[in-house]
Amino acid sequence: METVRDAAGAGKLAGAEMFMFTDTQMAERVYYKGSATEELLFEMVFELRLLALEAGFTLHVIHVAGTRLIDRGVDPLSRASDS
Repeated sequence: METVRDAAGAGKLAGAEMFMFTDTQMAERVYYKGSATEELLFEMVFELRLLALEAGFTLHVIHVAGTRLIDRGVDPLSRASDS
């Protein structure tokens, strides 16, 4: 979030297309339907949507099964792990 905020504030994302792949299906639902019971997730996705509108970039939120992330070896990245 900090990186996106900084880049948007500096005008580096204008006209860009950003993809967010997540193993949280609810994040995808929040982005495209606009509601969630999990308040922190809703706030994060809502902020991303606002940043996209204000900074002029396109954001795609795509659900990917957690098992696929594990198979590809990128799951530790989402958990801030070194492994």
